[in-house]
Amino acid sequence: MNFSTEHWKCIEGGADVLTQNALRILKRRPEYKKRVTEIRMRRRLRIPRIPIPGGGGQAKSENNKFPPSSEPSGGPSGGTFGGPSGGPSGGPSGGPSGGPSSGPTGGPAGGSSSEPPDNSQDLPIRRRRPPYIVDEVMEVTVAGENAPRSYDMVICTPTLACVQRMNLDNAYLNWGQKTAIRALVYTPSMKVAIKFSRPWWITDCGITSGGLGSTDEPLRVCVYPSYNLHDGEDKPAVLLCSYTWTQDSLRTGALVRRESPKGEEELLELMLKGLARLHGEKLSYEELKDLYVTHHSYDWYKDPNTAGAVAGFRPGQFSQLYPFLTRPAAGGLLSFAGEAISSHHGWILGAMDSAWRSVYQFLYRYNMRDKIIELVEKFGIPPEIEISENGTEHLQIFLGSRAGVKEVPLEGEEEVPA
Repeated sequence: MNFSTEHWKCIEGGADVLTQNALRILKRRPEYKKRVTEIRMRRRLRIPRIPIPGGGGQAKSENNKFPPSSEPSGGPSGGTFGGPSGGPSGGPSGGPSGGPSSGPTGGPAGGSSSEPPDNSQDLPIRRRRPPYIVDEVMEVTVAGENAPRSYDMVICTPTLACVQRMNLDNAYLNWGQKTAIRALVYTPSMKVAIKFSRPWWITDCGITSGGLGSTDEPLRVCVYPSYNLHDGEDKPAVLLCSYTWTQDSLRTGALVRRESPKGEEELLELMLKGLARLHGEKLSYEELKDLYVTHHSYDWYKDPNTAGAVAGFRPGQFSQLYPFLTRPAAGGLLSFAGEAISSHHGWILGAMDSAWRSVYQFLYRYNMRDKIIELVEKFGIPPEIEISENGTEHLQIFLGSRAGVKEVPLEGEEEVPA
């Protein structure tokens, strides 16, 4: 990729560049500006229609429910659903032994009849509850839409800070997942990039390669680009003049406006004076101000789509919360992905590894072995994910598939063709 041709606002993160390039190869375009308000799991009982042999409608009781199952007597003495049993002893209410029986109700003792008595109303019908089907589905509610969307499985990729705003009461998360969503710390971070009319750090300061400059000034870290080294000394260039984290980010971020660069005169003055002091007064504040073209600032804690930059596990949080985040929820139908759900949290690599894990969990749950082989052949196996015979990933999938299932109520019965 030729980064010099990209819009310079890609300072908002390498993830932005990665996303734009991924969009070029996706077969199904993603939807933007959709706000999820709820993720829930539903289980619905479906019962096949079982006709009674010889007619008579469906094998249901008066209250339209199947009675408790009763085991058939088996062998030659009785059938299921009141059917003929065959053999010498007749049907469920057949005649005494010693005479042949005819029809489901048998004939009179010692003889036969072509017209069995019509006493079926007086005879109990023995029936077994047929096998039922439980549909498990994930429903995602999107703000502004009348009905929820249904999916076989959901991979949840927003930051946990944003996930906390969703209603997950019926997603049946485990204790560790609930705690991580509530308590996992997201590190503040902000950037300020300034576009100058020429690359003065190259021509005036002799910085001819990419790198970092550190200072105790409020700008803290200055990042020198390497992609424009050969663009020419008279061409406009962008300098990432400030890249801060934690408390430094919160303090400087107080000067950031959503309409950047509008209303950021104090922030711009602070950055230009810091650059002048950082570079040993080789250029004065007034000279840098003359070279200024425009700027752009970005604070991740003020972004409603992130509410923080990257996961910053505090002491004890990684060992106590991380194993639960890598485990599926909702009986294996809900999986979490993102840089926080990786041992490489804070990096694009971690986000990609967690995406691999979620796809693998989906394929493994539905026994799609051919697709698993294709996944491994195409992308390899991330070192942090253990799918070998003695690995932990299969245990995580098993635990996730069992957790919470018994808590999900069956929402009623629905008849479907057998």
